[in-house]
Amino acid sequence: MRKKAIGILLSLVIMLTFMLGAASEASATECPNVRVKLTIGTTSQFSFKACGSNYNANHYFNLVNGATYTVKLENGDCVNMYDSNGQLVCPVGSPNATLIISGSATETIKLNHPSYGDRDYRGELWFTISGGSLQLVNHLSLEQYLYGVVPYEMSDSFPVEALKAQAVAARTYAANRIKGAASSSYDLVDNTNDQVYKGYDSSKTNAIGAVDATRGKVLTYGSDYVQCYYSASNGGWTDITQHRWSTSEPLKSYNQIKSDPYDVANQYSKQEVLILPKSVTAENPLQYKQQVDGSLKTTDNSVAGVANASRYLRLCALPAVTAKGYIASVSDDIEIVGFSNIVTHTYDGNHGGANGYNGNDVTGKNDCKDMLKADVTMTVLAGRYVSPSGGGNLLGDADMNGTITIADYTLVRLHILGIKALSGEALTIADVDRNGSVSISDYTNIRLHILGLKEITGRTNDGYVKEPVEVTFTISFPDMDVGGGYQSFFDSSLGLFIVESNDNNWYLYQRRFGHGIGMSQRGAQQMANEGWTYDQILDFYYPDYPGYPTTELTALY
Repeated sequence: MRKKAIGILLSLVIMLTFMLGAASEASATECPNVRVKLTIGTTSQFSFKACGSNYNANHYFNLVNGATYTVKLENGDCVNMYDSNGQLVCPVGSPNATLIISGSATETIKLNHPSYGDRDYRGELWFTISGGSLQLVNHLSLEQYLYGVVPYEMSDSFPVEALKAQAVAARTYAANRIKGAASSSYDLVDNTNDQVYKGYDSSKTNAIGAVDATRGKVLTYGSDYVQCYYSASNGGWTDITQHRWSTSEPLKSYNQIKSDPYDVANQYSKQEVLILPKSVTAENPLQYKQQVDGSLKTTDNSVAGVANASRYLRLCALPAVTAKGYIASVSDDIEIVGFSNIVTHTYDGNHGGANGYNGNDVTGKNDCKDMLKADVTMTVLAGRYVSPSGGGNLLGDADMNGTITIADYTLVRLHILGIKALSGEALTIADVDRNGSVSISDYTNIRLHILGLKEITGRTNDGYVKEPVEVTFTISFPDMDVGGGYQSFFDSSLGLFIVESNDNNWYLYQRRFGHGIGMSQRGAQQMANEGWTYDQILDFYYPDYPGYPTTELTALY
């Protein structure tokens, strides 16, 4: 009997061990839940509507289908729920306790989101207190969460292969956040600080289908998840986290800077351009255009863009023009003739020096195009005075004794003060800057000549000529951007300046909507339109590199 009992007990232990192991394996392959903080602002009360007959509050108060309820923070530490008549229907009781609204998996709660308007949410709503106001966190399955992400991070009208790529990238990003947020009350927020999440909308059938078709699939990198960052448009070049955010981040195989022709080929990738002719003519002047309805067009900003750019470029050129002996004190003194070269330089972001990082991507190169400045070689028409051999008087020599001395400075100053007026040839000689009047700038020029700081060489019988002169100078893109002193670009959402050229013009583009790291959503859209599959799209944006772990499309559950 004892042996039989021991045998039965052993069988039970083995069975229990098997069952526990099976349960553990099953739990590892189940779709995980995600906790999404809904950005309802700083508030002490928030209302919602139950859209289903199975909802309850804290598992004991049944909500009425179609009824509106208001959750209030009271006495600084209590969360209570009231019906539409103001009747307290669900007191939480304990200070700092949680109010949980739960129901069936397919029913929804309707919220008036401060940023997104009326939206439907599946899963549970957890009302807690944080920072002296209500905090609302949506608890739901990862797949249900993606139903509310994919059609808003992309559009439901995007081709299905692009939507599938978005679903995998968003699922991987969320899985990474779930993994790293165990000590927090939520995993993600519902806006661009993480991923845009707007709840459930059954009409988004393409996006929902893309989520279902890729169910559980994530990108892995060795034993970790790929850092699946993505943005709307990379401007034609991918970027890396080390440049944009952290130089201490170890390089991974997919940290590669490379050209993305699909992003710029997409007619809906946002961009604006300043066109600088190699030879300015009436038929080919400076121009500014913006992407509108799929193509670059002249807009209401074009006149201001050209005027501001022209003035800024001429102001930047002035020191180089005057250094060559030409008369140019204000931008209107010179006229742009054409542009022969533009070379960008000075990286924007982290490009070496900090934390021992040398600025290169995983391939050992730095092909980053994100620059702050450019050296411009431009030809302008500028004027100068040409002296014939002999004759005339030296400008500034008011006493006409052949040299400029303190006596000349005194005569000009007394004239300006109205104490002793100059006349005749002396008046002509005193007008050093030849602007038609004797002013403070003239005696300043005389003083600088006497001090040996700026020589006066002009004579009264000089002939004035205007001729082309080529100069090179430096421009700053931030000066020309939104908020700069000489705004020539107008889309504040863009952040990458790219210089291109052809036989006739230089093109100074501003592109890149977002950080440019990982997948370009516009690039993915274009690739899908050209017949690429979602796994090929992901391979392009999260590539492998020899000697590093590979990125794999893996089933998480």
